[in-house]
Amino acid sequence: MDIYSLLIEDHRKIKRWLNALKRMPSDKKTLETLFQELSAHDHCEEKVVYPAIKKKLKKDFNLLIEGSEKEHHMTEELIKTLRSLSSNHPERLLVVAYLQKGLLAHIDKEENQIFALANKYITAAESKLLGEKFAKEKAIELEKNQDPIPDRVASTLRTTVRKVASKAGLTAKRGRPKGSDHQKDI
Repeated sequence: MDIYSLLIEDHRKIKRWLNALKRMPSDKKTLETLFQELSAHDHCEEKVVYPAIKKKLKKDFNLLIEGSEKEHHMTEELIKTLRSLSSNHPERLLVVAYLQKGLLAHIDKEENQIFALANKYITAAESKLLGEKFAKEKAIELEKNQDPIPDRVASTLRTTVRKVASKAGLTAKRGRPKGSDHQKDI
């Protein structure tokens, strides 16, 4: 699939999650899903798409890309704000409205200005290649974002499991008794 089709497909998903968040602004699962999708999407645009377009268009495109990158950062900050607000906080609806307005404007700018300009300089074959790179990178990003346990908590949990296993006479290797021939790392 070409890069434009993939990005437009992502934009449609993001719009659906935004509408769901607008209907249920206190739903943490919707917010987290939107955050994961946006984080992966933005990361991949900045790592795969924007550099390729910048390379082709050189200086003509830098201002548009810099503006889009700033919009990505602003979106991230709004989501962090939403995550920090209680579900019944009086400003929650206002932050959701700002988020939706900003994202819809960003999507419109990408689809109607950036894609049109980039399409003049990027061949169909290059667009398909970019699409493949984007899809691969996004799959990796989404997989990274799926771990619901923060690294600090996961590390503490692993240490605790090893201590308990040791006290129970097990190794910290797959829960086998000490001295077992079948010890393998976790």
